[in-house]
Amino acid sequence: MFRDRREAGKKLADELVRRLDLGDGDDLLVLSIPRGGVVVGDEVARRLGCEHGVVVTKKVGHPDQKELAIGAMGPDGEVVWDKEAIKRYGISETELKIQAQNSKLKVKNYNLKFKTEKQSLSEKTVVIVDDGMATGLTMKAAVFYVRKRQRGEGGVVVAVPVASAEAVGDLEQEADQVVTLLEPRWFSAVGQFYREFPQVDDEEVLELLQV
Repeated sequence: MFRDRREAGKKLADELVRRLDLGDGDDLLVLSIPRGGVVVGDEVARRLGCEHGVVVTKKVGHPDQKELAIGAMGPDGEVVWDKEAIKRYGISETELKIQAQNSKLKVKNYNLKFKTEKQSLSEKTVVIVDDGMATGLTMKAAVFYVRKRQRGEGGVVVAVPVASAEAVGDLEQEADQVVTLLEPRWFSAVGQFYREFPQVDDEEVLELLQV
């Protein structure tokens, strides 16, 4: 259990320093997934002495169960689908398009609000941070987005305090490194591993990013 996202971020930063040769701050960029991930990422960026920004990803929900993710959309509108879930629930192409369009509007609004167009990914090792991974879909969308926009020798590191074993195994196929502190056998929701897990609002994200 972590006390809160701040404590988790500090411990995660220490683990990154211990396990990886990340170079100096000028070669690094921490991109956090809003909103809860930004609190964790703030601690990581402070410890690594590097720039901190966000990579906006949004889950694409089941038509009848909004909290059930069937996919995740990256900042550019590209969607990573959970094909097994789509097949299992029998979701039609028309329904998928509607759900994707709903997510696209949210992603566009957040990109404008958090001013993500200012971020340059060239020649940097990007550390993508969130407060945890259950399915890993939103993280995968973030990794795909970063990969497409990197130039030079930059790498991609996924860093989360807690993750399901399934999500870690999946992301290890996409990122150069996956760093976690906890990989519990029983995983229901990210919040179960925090004693304090309040909602993070947009104003707090803006304040942390100083935009």
